[in-house]
Amino acid sequence: MRTRTCLALTLMSAVDLTLAISGCSLTPAARLDGHAWLLETTGKVSGADIQRDLGYRGISPQLDLEGSASIGRSSITADWAHLSRDASGTAPTSFNFGGVSIPTQSHITSHTDADLVSGFYGFKIGPDVFSITPGLGGGYARYDVKANGFSTNAGPLGGTVMIPFSAQSRNSQAFPIAALQLESIPIGYVDLVARVDGFGIPQGQIVDGMGLVRLRFEHVIVDAGYRYIRLNAGDSRINIKGAIVGAGVYF
Repeated sequence: MRTRTCLALTLMSAVDLTLAISGCSLTPAARLDGHAWLLETTGKVSGADIQRDLGYRGISPQLDLEGSASIGRSSITADWAHLSRDASGTAPTSFNFGGVSIPTQSHITSHTDADLVSGFYGFKIGPDVFSITPGLGGGYARYDVKANGFSTNAGPLGGTVMIPFSAQSRNSQAFPIAALQLESIPIGYVDLVARVDGFGIPQGQIVDGMGLVRLRFEHVIVDAGYRYIRLNAGDSRINIKGAIVGAGVYF
């Protein structure tokens, strides 16, 4: 019995020594952030230029939620970005969208609804002053773009005829991701965070990069930074980028 007790104490001391050397704490922690993403969208969807043809110009605030939970050096990080935009105008040139030919000077309105969800497991390497967290996980991306309107054409008797049209382009895909997060805590209440994740397979590619300055006080977080996403899916090439500002809580 005494031998077993001594062995148990020895093992416990070894674990304590290992944790002390590595600086690892098994105290659980969690964080939840809400962001306003002041994004700009460029690229092409099903042959249509997003800004020139569909009219998505300027900056649009959108919702982004991010959360993480960790125990020791292991963590799980999840992110959900939602995009919902409307645009209207007159097509400056003729173009094809979703298999529909839309003539020049057509009046067009469009609506875009999209989601990007990702999550990954990471293991932190290095001290708090500068650490690297590689990770593996998965994601899901989808978009649905609808366009409708009418084109004006010369009628058979010399008048004009308005011909209505509608078209739609949508795609969705689940995919694995590899992630890398760099984090520095130069002083106790400031976090500098940079993260990139993505994947590449024959059906498409996605790269998601973000940099943040995060200020912590008590259990409140205020942060600001920049996020850039490039998505290639089928015949669509989409770039989403812009500043992010937000706040959250941590425990």
